[in-house]
Amino acid sequence: NNNNNNNNAMQPVVLLPDILIAVAICREYKAIQSIAARHNNANTNTNTNNAQQLMDDLTSRADYSTMMLSILAYRVYDSYQKKGYVARDALHRFLSDVHGEDSYKTTSVRKMLDLMYVDPLATNSPPAPTPTPATTNSDDKNAVVVIPPEQKKVMLPSLTPSQFAGGIRKTSRHRHHILLDWMATLGDHMVPMTPLPPSINAYL
Repeated sequence: NNNNNNNNAMQPVVLLPDILIAVAICREYKAIQSIAARHNNANTNTNTNNAQQLMDDLTSRADYSTMMLSILAYRVYDSYQKKGYVARDALHRFLSDVHGEDSYKTTSVRKMLDLMYVDPLATNSPPAPTPTPATTNSDDKNAVVVIPPEQKKVMLPSLTPSQFAGGIRKTSRHRHHILLDWMATLGDHMVPMTPLPPSINAYL
């Protein structure tokens, strides 16, 4: 019995405050997207000081909501392997489940993941440029064209929470991100419709 009690104590528990916090994060993220979309539609052909001020006011709120949802998303992606970090394979599996089997193989998604997993602190310096004989119409036949080689990118095997949030911020497009939007939509739809449909009112 003691062993059973200890095992039960070790089981992860999701409490009501956890759900409320997660839903609030998702709804704030969706609200920012909605406000930004309405603002862009209303000011497509205008560029007023008031419109710019509104966007400036939204920036800090949007950045904060994206950061919070990034942390929540990190915990969801980490739940697949439960290792305290998120490997690229884990994101591949989630993308396949949510957006289709080969969604992570598209060019845009691969480039996005490359940007997220590239190591910005890697000291992989390129070798010295090798002079190449000139092929231009230069009068100097001994002229050379120096072609510097491309620096090889070093990819991280996995991401920590701060690295994941930084990668999301770096690859977000107009307040949207493929790794966050589906989660925000799911969390937003956990809130009952207003007004409540008859099927729910019948039990209240």
